[in-house]
Amino acid sequence: MASIPTIKSITAADVGNPVRDKLFEVIHGEWVKRPMAGELHGAIEANVVLLFGGFVKANKLGRIYTGDTTFVLEGTPENIETMRLPDVAFVSAGRVKDIDREGFYYLAPDLAIEIVSPSEKTTETQSKINDFLRTGTRQVWVLYPDTRQISVHLADGSSRIFSSSDSISGGDVLPGFSISVNKIFDV
Repeated sequence: MASIPTIKSITAADVGNPVRDKLFEVIHGEWVKRPMAGELHGAIEANVVLLFGGFVKANKLGRIYTGDTTFVLEGTPENIETMRLPDVAFVSAGRVKDIDREGFYYLAPDLAIEIVSPSEKTTETQSKINDFLRTGTRQVWVLYPDTRQISVHLADGSSRIFSSSDSISGGDVLPGFSISVNKIFDV
C-alpha cells in the first residue's frame, strides 16, 4: 500500500525566507507569487502613506503601514493559511502592536488599500478583497491608476466607485478624514 504524502504547513520561519520575502503571499495554505510593481504604483503608494499618515498620527488614530508589512489573516506562526501584504494598511490605536514589533500581524487591518497593477487580473483583486473582508477588515479601497477611480468595499458587502471629481470619507474607520480622489493620484 502506497503511503500518502504529507503536506508541510507554511510557518512564520518559511515566510521569513529571503527568497520569498515580499514576492509571495500565502493564499489558502499555498504560496502565490505577487505581481511586481512599477514606478507609478510606488509613487501612488508613497503618496497615500503621506496623505493618510499625517492625519492618522495627528489624531492618534493608530498606525499606517506600507506594502512590506505582513498580515497573517488566517493561521498561526506554525500554520499560516492566508497571508497578505496590502499596499497600504491602517490598524486602529486599540489594535496596534506594542510587543513583538519585529513579528507579523496576526489580524486583519481595519483598512486595506490595494493599487491595481497593469499585470494584475480581476480575479486576483477580487480574491484580495474577499480575503480582507472575510477576516475582519472594515474597509478595502482598490485604486485603479489607469482610470483614476477608487472602489471602496465595506464589511457589510456594499461597495461604491469614486471618480476623480469625488471625495472619499474615512467613515467610521478614519473618523473626520476626507480626501479628493484626484489628490490620491496626483503624483
